[in-house]
Amino acid sequence: KNIMNVFWMLPEMAHLFQGSPELRRSFLDSMISTTNKLHKKKLTEYKKFKNERLKILKSSESTNGNWLDVVEKKMSETGIIICDSRRTFLNNLNDSFSEIDDQIPSLSFKLNGVIDILLNEKPALYVEELLCEKLRENRLRDTISGRTNFTVNKTDLLIFGRNSNKEAKNFSTGEQKIIIISIIFAFLKILESV
Repeated sequence: KNIMNVFWMLPEMAHLFQGSPELRRSFLDSMISTTNKLHKKKLTEYKKFKNERLKILKSSESTNGNWLDVVEKKMSETGIIICDSRRTFLNNLNDSFSEIDDQIPSLSFKLNGVIDILLNEKPALYVEELLCEKLRENRLRDTISGRTNFTVNKTDLLIFGRNSNKEAKNFSTGEQKIIIISIIFAFLKILESV
């Protein structure tokens, strides 16, 4: 298959820092999907497993723990791959800022999700097992709430000025637009090397 990946900027992205964590995650995931063809597929799989798990929990078949165990294992495996793709991309983005002209603000990126933080400290297999265990522990809570309360998508993209360590959401709106343009320049640098 010859599929062309496209990344585009929309006017609402000018408000990236005032928006929800989901908006920033989507922005990040769209950049990653441009360079990593598997990322979009894994996001789709993860959503499918998450929806399947919730459907099982709501149904009378939720007493069948074996089925839930299989779905939660797949969800955990896929979730770790997603988190690792995000982490790898952000490392590349952080590196690309060290190579950009000093006229562009130097930025630092990180994710604040529990799984993301643990992946920086522990082996992936350990974190995958922990995610699976948390899903198992939260079955009743998730059944009652009708949503997955512990997930790899409970994370936010945090962006800081590298020299000031000031979070991007605390900059003026004009500075935030410059930050977004800076991110695009750094992203183009990554695209050049792909």
